[in-house]
Amino acid sequence: MTRLSRWDWGLLVALAAWTFVPLAFLLADGRPLTGADGVIGADQLQYLAWIRDAADHGLAANLFDLAPRTHDFAHPMFTPSGGLVALGVSVQLAYLLWKPVALAVLLIGALAWARRLLPARPRAQAAAAALGLLSFSPLTALALWAGGGTDTERADLLTTASEGFTAASLWGYLPTIVAIGLMPLTLLAIDRGLAEMRGRARDGDAGQYLAAAAICGGLASWLHPWQGVTLVLIVAGLAAFPGPSPRARIALAIPAAGSLAPLAYYWVLSRADGAWELAARVNEVGRPPLWIVLAALLPLAVPAVYGLRRPGDDLVERALVLWLAASLASYAFVPAFPTHALGGIALPLGVLAVRGWDRLRAPAWAGAAALTLMVFPGAAYVARELDRAADSPVQQLWLSDGEARALRHVRADAPPGGVLAPFPLAAAVPAHTGRPTWMGHASWTPAFAQRAREAHALFDGRMAPALARAFVRDTGARVVVSECGGADLGALLGPSVAATRRFGCATVYELRR
Repeated sequence: MTRLSRWDWGLLVALAAWTFVPLAFLLADGRPLTGADGVIGADQLQYLAWIRDAADHGLAANLFDLAPRTHDFAHPMFTPSGGLVALGVSVQLAYLLWKPVALAVLLIGALAWARRLLPARPRAQAAAAALGLLSFSPLTALALWAGGGTDTERADLLTTASEGFTAASLWGYLPTIVAIGLMPLTLLAIDRGLAEMRGRARDGDAGQYLAAAAICGGLASWLHPWQGVTLVLIVAGLAAFPGPSPRARIALAIPAAGSLAPLAYYWVLSRADGAWELAARVNEVGRPPLWIVLAALLPLAVPAVYGLRRPGDDLVERALVLWLAASLASYAFVPAFPTHALGGIALPLGVLAVRGWDRLRAPAWAGAAALTLMVFPGAAYVARELDRAADSPVQQLWLSDGEARALRHVRADAPPGGVLAPFPLAAAVPAHTGRPTWMGHASWTPAFAQRAREAHALFDGRMAPALARAFVRDTGARVVVSECGGADLGALLGPSVAATRRFGCATVYELRR
């Protein structure tokens, strides 16, 4: 990439502020951080659990159930982080170190994409990248601010629009960010590789670019398989377009194979590992109604229509259109969390929207107003959601001092075995102790809702002593951790308790075998 223009620097500053200012507010609170820094804290705590388990075992297993588990999960972000934890880095820092990496990959990918498709126009390039990274449907923002509709409709609106709001994933979902940043780099490497094949200007360069495309596509697919599905569909579309030579079509198999390999790995996991099979089944959720998808995409899609043009023989121009089609096809057919397939779709839409705006010949001030409307209302709403998550009793962003000390004791000094804790504290147990917990994440705990209810009945003191002892025995846990505000379980569990350790308002009960 060439040097950054002043417009690019402005975009970098805005993205960096969006990425790090919320983290600074979390740190400034003074309470111990769990390591989660997104709206849905349990997801980041799952990442940290994999990192902790990778530190202890090399490959990770599901730690949100006490059933027998298999250490079979390797990940290009979590596994290296596990190595850092094994060397003494805290699990929270080992994950947060990826933030600047994710920011850099995302910005490089977005700007390289915009520069290739909008050459010699620095302001237009920055505008396209800004729309690709920071746009959030103002229609959705207006509907959410107004507060109308059912809870399900509002949740679907926020989820769908947030998938298109690329920068939202900078809060917690760093694998998604890196995968989206690698998408345009993969497509640009394919273009360069095939161009080298046609021109034969430098012998051997084509293979290097195609290998780079396979590596970038493979990493994107491994980090976030929805991006892998989209990439495979794009490459298949490029091969199906009229024009490429038989040799070029064969060469496209190299990046396609790179993107397919991680998808095959995840498919095997979902068949061979009970935890992954459970997660695949639980995450087969319905698709939001069409009107919600339209509300999320139309504000960018309308000007983007005016930016469409015949791609001709230009591979990147073809990929620009295919990216949109592949994302929508993936959304329509992928069963698990289909809205994830819309992640990154704003990057091609942003380029087309800028082109469409140019065709409308609107004045510069109107373009600036449109960009402001596409960015600020939605960003303000998503920022409010993070503020709400920070105050929510079900999002585990902080621990009390007592809870942090209790978890340190469980990791270092409690008898070996699984842990029983109430939600949301249970979500932080694997990451902070390296031990499995009976319940903690909706996607990875069997019958999560039922287990959460039963656990809360115990920790609220609503079980009779005999039932409480039988319940704890049946979970298979060796250690019970009661959060601050929970009932005193000593009387309920009685002779089942071998030792009680109090850490401020949190208590650890070590059970007899």
